[in-house]
Amino acid sequence: MNKLIILCWLVVAACASEPPADETARQPALDESETPPAVAPLPPMPPFPEPRSGVLNATSAGEHTIEGAWKAQVGVCDDPGTLQVLAEVPGTGTLILLRLPPADAERTGTYPIVVADSGLPPPPAAQVGVQLFRDAQGLAFQASEGEVQIYGYGANVSGRFAVTLREIQSSTLIQYTGVFAGIAVEHLSDDYCERMKSAVQQAGSEFGVH
Repeated sequence: MNKLIILCWLVVAACASEPPADETARQPALDESETPPAVAPLPPMPPFPEPRSGVLNATSAGEHTIEGAWKAQVGVCDDPGTLQVLAEVPGTGTLILLRLPPADAERTGTYPIVVADSGLPPPPAAQVGVQLFRDAQGLAFQASEGEVQIYGYGANVSGRFAVTLREIQSSTLIQYTGVFAGIAVEHLSDDYCERMKSAVQQAGSEFGVH
């Protein structure tokens, strides 16, 4: 599975989505006589789908539709402590990335969404990214708020999420919920985990972590 490709997109998405400060300053001010464009209200968060063993079952509400039940995989790195839930089929992919507490700490519980400028935030934290390819158009979403809940952690992992996704280019917001149940845990390769460790070290100085 293309974990590294999707992960790299997820980690850098926050950096690419915000214009530089000087570019923001050059944006023309809205004339008082002009009427700002109407913004569609964000719909309520949809209810959680029914859990199905071995899959990520998800649904959305808003301008874009993301819905389905896809076979999922869970990958874990011990150093740094990270867990990835990946579900991808042709045309769509969802990645959930968790920064885990130390191995001797409780790992079930709530992981709030944290958007980092680069690298990975300190634990406990979650990031969620979604890619869609439809009609020759690619859309990339990143969770801007919400949480992931892990209620089963061991040889298998089970949990659910309720997040607000922002499309990186258009800033369109949608609501996205999902459930993953009984996904077998796979330990990722040393090489892959070393790349993750480098990302964590890069972010450490920004968050004051040493």
